[in-house]
Amino acid sequence: MKKSNGKTNIINIIDKKKKMEKILVEYGKIKKIASDCGVSVPTVRYALRGAIDTDLSRMIRNKAVKFFGGVIKK
Repeated sequence: MKKSNGKTNIINIIDKKKKMEKILVEYGKIKKIASDCGVSVPTVRYALRGAIDTDLSRMIRNKAVKFFGGVIKK
């Protein structure tokens, strides 16, 4: 976890070495995923990029693949 001012951030930032694979979706799908999950567009972008690892980001990634035609980039 990243620390700033002695307090831990709410979001678990993944090390660059342990970064998850990216998930690619078609243009316009990120907004639909955000509204479907009730989160902001940047939250979806970070989750699909693999930059954060929380229960919410895992749910977003799963929905992107299962319901929105997302493809895992290897």
